[in-house]
Amino acid sequence: MGQLTGAVARAIPPPPDWDSVADKIGFATVNHLRNYVGGVPEAPSQEDINQATTAPLPQLDISTREQDTLTPKVPEEFEKGPIIFDIGKTPAVETKDESKPFVLSDPKDGIDSVDVEKPKKMELEEPPVPKKIIFDIPKPATPPTTVEVPKPGKIIFDIPKPQNQTIDTPTPKGGEVEIPIPK
Repeated sequence: MGQLTGAVARAIPPPPDWDSVADKIGFATVNHLRNYVGGVPEAPSQEDINQATTAPLPQLDISTREQDTLTPKVPEEFEKGPIIFDIGKTPAVETKDESKPFVLSDPKDGIDSVDVEKPKKMELEEPPVPKKIIFDIPKPATPPTTVEVPKPGKIIFDIPKPQNQTIDTPTPKGGEVEIPIPK
């Protein structure tokens, strides 16, 4: 098997260098396109870009010829003092009102009523009345009215009693103990 595997490996050519294949295709495509489109121009410098994109702002003439000699025209009433305005003494303003009222109609008015036949009720035959089935179930006997409740007896627990043991507790000398009082 090893000899067969080696023979197959020697029979298959090694794979191509795909980067060099891509470069050859790219250069051929660019050269072919130059015949139709022309060459690629050189990139512009930063100075060329700045000259092409900046333009001087136009100078605006904001002066007026009679700027210093203009005085506003004010009616004489304003120079006499405060004006008292009474709406009753003002002349009526004539208006031309050509608008016309309109009525919102009920949307159901334009629909013709159509008589629709009501569906007929289907008459069904009455179902047969089931027969009465009578079961003969005996009644339970009446329970006795008095029942003796058993009285509970004494409950005895078998708890082991502790054995007589003496515990030596230390006693201070003098027989009395002073308990400290917190402050």
